[in-house]
Amino acid sequence: MKKILLIAIILFLVGCGNSEKYIDEAKLNKDQKEILKLTNIGDGNYRIYDFKVDDKAKKFKLNLYKRDKNEWVKYSGLHDVNFKETNGGRFLVYLSKGEFNFVFLDEDQGTVCLSSPLEINEEEGIAYISSYLSHRYDIKYNEEIPIGIYIFEDSNKSIESVDVDEFFKTDRIDQNNYREVYAVTIKFED
Repeated sequence: MKKILLIAIILFLVGCGNSEKYIDEAKLNKDQKEILKLTNIGDGNYRIYDFKVDDKAKKFKLNLYKRDKNEWVKYSGLHDVNFKETNGGRFLVYLSKGEFNFVFLDEDQGTVCLSSPLEINEEEGIAYISSYLSHRYDIKYNEEIPIGIYIFEDSNKSIESVDVDEFFKTDRIDQNNYREVYAVTIKFED
């Protein structure tokens, strides 16, 4: 709980810039980065994103999918998260000890969190690789934006790194027949 409060304070202290509709990795200052290091969030396996939307956007949906028989199957998520901040905000996504986590701070609602245990733990003999959205992405309302892909495999097998855009074109993911694959998307709605 203390960690979530600290995260909420960090997220609250920093705002977004620009008037376009976009999602992008947050630009943190040195002090903010140092505070995050102290929390040891996800052993460094996290991303913080800023988003900016116009007056039409009122809510977003967060979906966590699991790859099953070459299809993305809804695993968990948050639906209809309303936000009232001035057309933007900040959120954190991270993976820690076999659990996917999402934290969003809204001035009116406070902290909105999702913590979803995965079906696979980061147990001995299991390795994983994560890919995150690493470039500015223009938001189109009512379309999913992939922000993370997590691939789990036995540690004696290799794992190929993938780009989050491979959420839409999964040939390489499916060919490798990995033990577990998860993806997280966000969709802004008007």
